[in-house]
Amino acid sequence: MSSWAPDYNISPSKNMPILTSEEPGQWQFMKWGLNLTLNQQKRFVINVRKETLTDKNIFAPLLKYKRCIVPASGFYEWKKEVSQSKKSSPYYFSMESGKGFAFAGLWDVNNDEKEFAIITCPANRLVNEVHARMPVILDKNSWKSWLSDMEKGEALDLLRPYPENLMISTMVSQQVNNPRYNSTKCIEPYISGQYTLGFY
Repeated sequence: MSSWAPDYNISPSKNMPILTSEEPGQWQFMKWGLNLTLNQQKRFVINVRKETLTDKNIFAPLLKYKRCIVPASGFYEWKKEVSQSKKSSPYYFSMESGKGFAFAGLWDVNNDEKEFAIITCPANRLVNEVHARMPVILDKNSWKSWLSDMEKGEALDLLRPYPENLMISTMVSQQVNNPRYNSTKCIEPYISGQYTLGFY
């Protein structure tokens, strides 16, 4: 972890530190995105729907043996504007407490490279104002359970929308659309072309 620096605009294919059920006490760097074969087609998968975990055999062994948690301080979602001429507006979601958290994920090895994807579920009411789905945020008390040797049914029970009253939403700059742009300004409130003082 000594080489890890804060990243405010993580995009697919970047390496991130994660903890796995195989080595829950050891941070590992893995690439965001699973290279899978689905319906005889090669796919690059960054998110896996909770509902898909039970109806596609390819995910069954990953759910059983290769679960992981992905640390984060927030995530972005984009709200489609009514006008077709306008770009989608990015929003940053984080904890009201200001603390970090962890996503539930799955990992695998492809051509000797370790990769992972984040599990999603239906959005809570706060996120649903912007997007219909959200990444699964694990309650801190369930991190150890998610990384343990638990049954499929127990694991699936942990994959639920995070309480909206514990989260906040902030409209941010369109600069987050550029994966090369990495600055604290990515997560600062942005209204009508001007940064606010951070009150929301």
